[in-house]
Amino acid sequence: MQSSGLYNEDSVLHVTGVEYLRIALGTWAVLTIFWLMTLLLVSDSEKRRRSLHRLTIWLLLGGIEALLVSFPSPHFWLLAYLIALGACLREINDLQSNTQLGLVISIVVLLATGYFIPAFAFGLWIFGAVGLFGLPARLSVSRLAPLFIVLCYGSPLVVLSGVNLEEVINLGPLVGCLLLAGHVVDITSGFAGKLGGANPLPKLSPSKTWFGFVGGLVGSIAFFAGVMWHTDQFSLLALCFAASLLWLLTTAGDLVGSKFKRIAGAKDFSHILGPHGGIGDRLDSLAPTLTVGWSAALGAEIVFR
Repeated sequence: MQSSGLYNEDSVLHVTGVEYLRIALGTWAVLTIFWLMTLLLVSDSEKRRRSLHRLTIWLLLGGIEALLVSFPSPHFWLLAYLIALGACLREINDLQSNTQLGLVISIVVLLATGYFIPAFAFGLWIFGAVGLFGLPARLSVSRLAPLFIVLCYGSPLVVLSGVNLEEVINLGPLVGCLLLAGHVVDITSGFAGKLGGANPLPKLSPSKTWFGFVGGLVGSIAFFAGVMWHTDQFSLLALCFAASLLWLLTTAGDLVGSKFKRIAGAKDFSHILGPHGGIGDRLDSLAPTLTVGWSAALGAEIVFR
């Protein structure tokens, strides 16, 4: 059964490409306002200038994302993620020397998992995350850290490896909504963190705060409430589940990326995106959300027949 949108008429949530663009424009407008409000909390003129620079680049990246989402083909998204992961591998190799063996092992594990047990994709992400956080200090510069982070970042590819891509209708709006939701959690958590002051969580990440975590959850709830209201498909149960899951996945992905950067002694994966860091900094929260989002949609036969 064919459909012009992400889901067919029998699914819980139906989002067409046009509806996605409306949602995207509204979301970017609100997030820009939040970002400008954050500037009011910054007293240093130099920091304010840098933040405006980040906002400008962020809006440009948002425009590029909107263009990419207009491509519905799953083959396109498979290729796009492969390119992004390849760039991330280069960044990881530049951050830590003598990582070739770890990278090779992780790629072999990804390929083997995708071929034999694609349903284990999110389990692979969890394995990489637990392994990364479980590294003892004396092994923090070993080849194991790159292996674990690549297992996390490569998990979305494992999902698509077990799917007949010819049967997939449209992945564009799904990816777009996941990207937007990730931006919402990121910006609202940053705004809440600055508003709430210093309540750090050093065991997880020195730069994270309780206020930031709560702000991210509120942002996730607001985003999904807006999507459901706009598409006239509001469900309190679905709202609570989707918002909480997205918040947990985005936060967990961000913590995993931050952990690897602390191990590597770097602030960002690279500077290819200017003040927004590198490709790895964009994939950290996206990898778990894509893995679960694609798995849920494909597993429930929502996207394909």
